[in-house]
Amino acid sequence: MNPIKAIAISAFFCLSIQIANAQDKTPNLDSLTQALNTAITAVETAKEVYQQNFEADASRPWAINLTIVETDRKARETTYRYAFNLGDLDRYTISIEDSKKELTLEVKTKNKKDLIKYYEEGEFDGYTDEIKIWATDIDEARAIEKLMDAAIPPAEIAWSAQYRVEAIDTDLRKWLVSNIKETTVEEDEAIRQAAEFDENRKDQILIHQKSSKDATSTAMQFSLADLDPTSLQFEIKNEALFVEGQTRKKTDYIEYYENDVLDDMKDEFRVYVPDVDLGRQMASVLDTLIRFGRQEVENRLPVPADYDDAVALFESALNSFPAGQPK
Repeated sequence: MNPIKAIAISAFFCLSIQIANAQDKTPNLDSLTQALNTAITAVETAKEVYQQNFEADASRPWAINLTIVETDRKARETTYRYAFNLGDLDRYTISIEDSKKELTLEVKTKNKKDLIKYYEEGEFDGYTDEIKIWATDIDEARAIEKLMDAAIPPAEIAWSAQYRVEAIDTDLRKWLVSNIKETTVEEDEAIRQAAEFDENRKDQILIHQKSSKDATSTAMQFSLADLDPTSLQFEIKNEALFVEGQTRKKTDYIEYYENDVLDDMKDEFRVYVPDVDLGRQMASVLDTLIRFGRQEVENRLPVPADYDDAVALFESALNSFPAGQPK
């Protein structure tokens, strides 16, 4: 390892440890990402040179851009970029791979989920579950490994502090309405979305969706109380990011409409989101709103005083009502 580089890495790592001890053993994320930026630089292998830049977003210190410029022996350059949440990486998957041709450090995401945005020559090329960093020698690789291991936990904490439900300073229903909006799902397709709550039955939500490729408009209407919180998932499929969930016991409680006409009853829903952070946050918001919805339904349902009262309530519930259009 280059002596100057080794000293810089050592100094940053020692500083990070000192800050950790001074702050109830919580490592300083800014210092750790700076140390990683210092440690991860240019590496020359038998056939290529890798210029590497590890950079954290100043306002979101867990958000990392890892840019790698690969230059071959004919001076042809290819630029790769990984954009990811440092807290999404699994510190227990960090491994050093040593071959005759190159020495790399590889890290996967938790549960190997494809949460890392990958770009080649500036063009988005999908999501992946792994990053790869080149190192000059084993000492350099081990130094990067230690810094990465130390940086992942405070990155999780920093993300949670800003994106947890408790950090939202407005009514969660208003937050949900404002964040269900038009989202690109493919290079040439967007989904226009809008949501509204029934102010008389505050657990009821109506979500409109329309693809830019389809003339048909769709809508789904359901009570938050009917959702199963354990089914809520943030998922990525190709370029589309979405939150989906099911009803309790997979009962068909969700009304699906096409062009404002009731078309089917289903047990699942899907809402599209523009990025990973918002997707996970929306899943958490919905989880909290399910409890709100159940309380709303409980408060709304009358409690009969006796048998005759129960019969009267049952008879009143049999009144006619319009069907076939979103209510």
